[in-house]
Amino acid sequence: MDYLATIDGDLDLKATERVCEDEQRGGFKLDSVKFGTVFDEGKVKLINNAAFDMANSTAILTNLEFRELGADNVDSVKTQMKAQGWTFICDSQVYDANQLKRVLVFGKN
Repeated sequence: MDYLATIDGDLDLKATERVCEDEQRGGFKLDSVKFGTVFDEGKVKLINNAAFDMANSTAILTNLEFRELGADNVDSVKTQMKAQGWTFICDSQVYDANQLKRVLVFGKN
């Protein structure tokens, strides 16, 4: 990991996805994203930590998709997304408007 971005856990999933896409514009490729907490001004704050690796611009998957898993089968979702041209990045738990959700993260150009 070359760069770690801290993202507010109160953002919804689409907003978190957009933040990660924006962070990649600096020459970084999303490697993983996961939930966490920080102590801020006397209170515990929910956050998502997005880890990035430095990458050549051609290696960066500029369009990200954070797919909430719900009751879906992981392998079925991966197969479906791959058929649509998406590359699997990670399987993780993140905060979506302060609610912990399991997501599969995909990217494509």
